[in-house]
Amino acid sequence: MLSLANIFCNVYSNSEGPLTATAIPDTSPIPTPSPSPSPSPSPVATPMPTPIVQTEDQPLQQQSRFIKILSKMSVAVGNLTHYANAVQINYGGKKNTFAWNPFIKFGYNLGFGETKKWSFNPSYTLVYPDHNGDTHTKQFISFTSFDFGYFVVDNLQCKLGAGFFFYNVSGDGETEDLRNGGSTSTFYVPKYSKVSINSSLDMGVGYRILSFLSADLDVYILSLNREVSKQYNYAMSITYYFNHLIK
Repeated sequence: MLSLANIFCNVYSNSEGPLTATAIPDTSPIPTPSPSPSPSPSPVATPMPTPIVQTEDQPLQQQSRFIKILSKMSVAVGNLTHYANAVQINYGGKKNTFAWNPFIKFGYNLGFGETKKWSFNPSYTLVYPDHNGDTHTKQFISFTSFDFGYFVVDNLQCKLGAGFFFYNVSGDGETEDLRNGGSTSTFYVPKYSKVSINSSLDMGVGYRILSFLSADLDVYILSLNREVSKQYNYAMSITYYFNHLIK
């Protein structure tokens, strides 16, 4: 755009030429708008970690899980007769039909099926150590069982399974006089321990006296595949179940 001063500041040419107006461009600098300052970013708040607060229900939940596990367990006390009718107990040839070997058994009972009539019952039994009729030797017996049970009626359960018997026999290294034919002879008792393991076929029945108490009779067949060395153990026991902890 030409200013008013540019129009009137003309230069006359010679007298022969007409009077002309020459536009002089405006060389003044064009003001440039200054950029508006950008707003500074607002600080972002860092979220604080939520503190873990233990509620009153957490100890109750832990206690509930413990009670649920405990309710599947059982403990039994009873007596085991091992090698029934196979061990001679006097010079007259009488064999053992009963022996006093008290034990304690710990079990875990997993019921399954829609009606819970079936169950899987693994257990571990510790028999009180004894001298097995000989003061120079000591015998320690323990055994495991992996049995399946089925309630044929409400209070009667049949059991079938397999397991292992562990026999640990140790001697004191002394001498012992034993009968040898028509007389006696002196024998030396080894001073070391020996462990033997026998597999077993387990079968038995249990009668529920109460919902949490049963009377059990179990038979264990050892070395089933060997007709000559096959032996029988049997146990009678009272079992207490912790299932009443959960209604």
